[in-house]
Amino acid sequence: MERIYTIEDAKRKMEKSVIYYQERINAWQQVKRVYKKDGGIFQNLNKNFENATLLTEYHINKIRVCFKSAFEGYINDDIYLNDIVFDGKQETYDAIEKKIQKTIANYKKWMEIDKKGLEEIETQINNCIPFLDSIKAIIEDAKQNTNTHYTLQAYIKEYLHIL
Repeated sequence: MERIYTIEDAKRKMEKSVIYYQERINAWQQVKRVYKKDGGIFQNLNKNFENATLLTEYHINKIRVCFKSAFEGYINDDIYLNDIVFDGKQETYDAIEKKIQKTIANYKKWMEIDKKGLEEIETQINNCIPFLDSIKAIIEDAKQNTNTHYTLQAYIKEYLHIL
């Protein structure tokens, strides 16, 4: 887990998170549905999607994209399809396509949350600093007493309203 020591560290982590989701969105948006010239579907599962691979491993069905990440090198991103019956019918591929679109929508939602967090992070951290300073003062005060554990626990109950 990446440690955060400064506001810049927090911003950098949020920026990486936004990039993480954007890379996945881009990879899944590159997945295209392919049809025969007559508009039908291919019997081979993998021929029905371009830029993705349909896999069945150990009774687990999934569709996978592989892409180059700015931070992790080449990686795979999977969507599990165990709720979809692989019967080679048009409905199977429609369900897979819907699942891909749902995954893209989820990634977009999380990316927007992180973008908003990136905009607000400095304010949020600056709002926490006085609270953290007060806790530091409470701990220093508790160290001066002989029964530190119970004194600290009393301060926490009184000031933080927990325990």
